[in-house]
Amino acid sequence: MRAKLGLREKREDDVALAIDFLDALAEARADYTNAFRALSTSEEALLAQFADQARIRTWLEAYRARLAAEGSSAPERYASMKRVNPKFVLRNYLAQQAIAAAEAGDFSEITRLHATLRAPFDEQPEAERYAAAPPEWAAEISVSCSS
Repeated sequence: MRAKLGLREKREDDVALAIDFLDALAEARADYTNAFRALSTSEEALLAQFADQARIRTWLEAYRARLAAEGSSAPERYASMKRVNPKFVLRNYLAQQAIAAAEAGDFSEITRLHATLRAPFDEQPEAERYAAAPPEWAAEISVSCSS
């Protein structure tokens, strides 16, 4: 978790900082993967993940203080965070769409999705749609290991 937050040194309050971030994500129903990836980019990108920004702004104050305590450099931190915070993950609705297409005889979606997921940490402009938060209708989808 320390690496996902871009923290180099172990500090006593790191667990509380991580828990506060996760609680803010849960409270806002923010997308976990996209929020961590946004934090790997800029504060503005993270703030864009939240409709109500009050709690995450409070967390950012503590986060900035923590980064300052270890003399963190933004460019180095962002680069290291992007190596542990994927942009692309296999989401149930993406898997279900690929399965449905394959069942209809079209395996192209499986091919595209597989190619994207082979490099989950890389920027892939042609695959941006795979990085989007799940649509509302996807909350009903459940994909099992046997799908």
